[in-house]
Amino acid sequence: MDSRKIGYVLIGGAALGALGALLFGRKKRSPLVAPGRRVVLIGDSLGVGLRKPLSLLAEASRVELSPQVCGGTMILQWVKERTAYPQHDTSLAKRCDFGLGYVRDARPDVVLISLGTNDAYAPLSTIEAEYADVHALVQAIREMGATPVWLDPPHLAKAPHEAEMRQLIATADVAHFPSYELGIEMSPDAIHPTGAGYAQWADALWAWLTE
Repeated sequence: MDSRKIGYVLIGGAALGALGALLFGRKKRSPLVAPGRRVVLIGDSLGVGLRKPLSLLAEASRVELSPQVCGGTMILQWVKERTAYPQHDTSLAKRCDFGLGYVRDARPDVVLISLGTNDAYAPLSTIEAEYADVHALVQAIREMGATPVWLDPPHLAKAPHEAEMRQLIATADVAHFPSYELGIEMSPDAIHPTGAGYAQWADALWAWLTE
């Protein structure tokens, strides 16, 4: 599926039907993730929500998953080697250490990128300035010998610059998982999926990665 054809109409029905359409419409390729491979998940709070269901799926598939996610982060912050970000959620550690150096330390075969949500709420000038960061992030991952895969965010009904964010991440020459086509169940804040939504998202993503 061409990731540049960005659609905003959610496909109705169960995730299985949406996933079937995604699999049917794409070109044949080898699985991106297979037993024995090392996968790193990087990203924002949506990545935090995906961490548990993806970890269960990875364990069942004999895949080593290393979640390196930090709520509230944007694309521009992930091009740094090592940095820290304060956590506002008191149930979490006081700070989150992340960056390309930590990703490299995990020696990944595949890096899943869950970024773009917070960027959709940023000023347009920030989004425009992140073009170089998108490409620097992808290049750095490839230089590690890993395959980058962008998990495009679900539909963000209240984000003022969703269209511009999607145009930005579409410029990344990588495989994109079009999450917005799944009709993911969202919480009232229209930013984060519900628990069931995260499970639906993870199931569809893992099938897409391993088929």
